[in-house]
Amino acid sequence: MGGLDSVRTRDSTGTLTGRVTFGYDGWGRRVRKSTATGTRRYLWDGDALLAELDTLGNGVAGYTYSPGTDNVASVLRHDRGDSTYYCIQDYSRNVLALLALTSGGVTIDNQYRYEPFGNTQGSTTSTIPNTLQFAGREHDAETQLYYDRARYIDPAVGRFVSEDPIGLDGGINLYAFVGNDPVNGWDPSGTSCKDFSFSQEKVSDKLAHYEFGEVLVKLSWYYNWPRWRATEFAALLGLIHEGPWGNIGSPFRPLHGWLGDHDLWGWKHGAKGAPCAGFVDTFFFMLAPLIYDISAGYDPGFGTVQTPSYPGWDPRHVGIPFTFPNILPPTIPQGLRPGGWGGWGPTL
Repeated sequence: MGGLDSVRTRDSTGTLTGRVTFGYDGWGRRVRKSTATGTRRYLWDGDALLAELDTLGNGVAGYTYSPGTDNVASVLRHDRGDSTYYCIQDYSRNVLALLALTSGGVTIDNQYRYEPFGNTQGSTTSTIPNTLQFAGREHDAETQLYYDRARYIDPAVGRFVSEDPIGLDGGINLYAFVGNDPVNGWDPSGTSCKDFSFSQEKVSDKLAHYEFGEVLVKLSWYYNWPRWRATEFAALLGLIHEGPWGNIGSPFRPLHGWLGDHDLWGWKHGAKGAPCAGFVDTFFFMLAPLIYDISAGYDPGFGTVQTPSYPGWDPRHVGIPFTFPNILPPTIPQGLRPGGWGGWGPTL
């Protein structure tokens, strides 16, 4: 979904002037590009483009990477006498230049300047072919689009050419590229902005953070804590989760990437939304306890143990925790009261 099948170009009279077709493997990676002049095939190692082959299967180019997605280190051009060129990139993974080692020292063969959404501006290039350019992604000269794995970017309009495969989890604008902030953004998957703009983070992540806060509310009811204690623990949990430990993008397991989102202190680790994204995430951890704390319909004095104002409500009821247990009128049926999924709508 989102991958182009083919692109046709026509002149002002409607005459077909060009056609390019694409092929993909079972993981959605582009493995073939065919034009009138031949077919280019691509070999992958996970999400990293490893090599390009020509129509006859001969090697054209090979790529090596530094740690990190699209962090291109060098290009081995078999069509240039097996010469190796070293890539210089900025923090958004844009390839700025190709360097070559010669008997006379280091030479700069290609230099690139980009407009915010990827159009080249004032670039100086030699005869060295190079497809990895803006954001470290492949530029198709035939279509003037960038292949960004799940989708294609049109730098002329600053948008993806198809909807986001993950839907609204990638943001409310299904065609936006890194939240319309490409100077500070990076989207290696074509599905969502990475580590910069909290407006592009998954809605499901925010809901998960909120539910952790709901759990603390339930614990506060169960153990008769002061109301502010749930807020205090939620803030602490948020700080732990957004901390600088672990590795960004690592598997979901404690004390690795899961308990180290880097969004508060992680700018140097590659979390480019820090600290703003971390503050927002921590707020969602605290949202339910804050509502419970200051707007539960009781005496607003902090530090006092409160009791429900409606009869029949058992704060130790086992189930999903919810805020506002006391403000539901007694006429609401038991099945819709807090402690079950049915109470979620009325309480929020």
